[in-house]
Amino acid sequence: MKTISSIGNAKIANTMKTTSKITVVNSDDFDIGLYLQANQTDYLAQKTLEESNSPENFRYVFFVITDVKGNNIHFKTTTEFLEFMVKHGYEMKDQKKLESCTEYTFKKQ
Repeated sequence: MKTISSIGNAKIANTMKTTSKITVVNSDDFDIGLYLQANQTDYLAQKTLEESNSPENFRYVFFVITDVKGNNIHFKTTTEFLEFMVKHGYEMKDQKKLESCTEYTFKKQ
């Protein structure tokens, strides 16, 4: 997965600092949302870790599932995403359909 953070003053141009770091998830429980992208043809699995509403002290940190090279993995269907998670050793324990995404909880098999 890749963790991406954007930090700075959103009102002042060129003050935002965006960084990314690739890490491996080894936890027994795993929560993530599956979001239909703007192109309406694929999904991206991600989770917001930290978010502020202040433009002066803006902070937004999230992670997204990636391949080993750090490229975002796009899924064509929800079934493809669920099969990917099973292939990587996770069993779905819960799912909740929301307006903007479907949230999933996985447990390590």
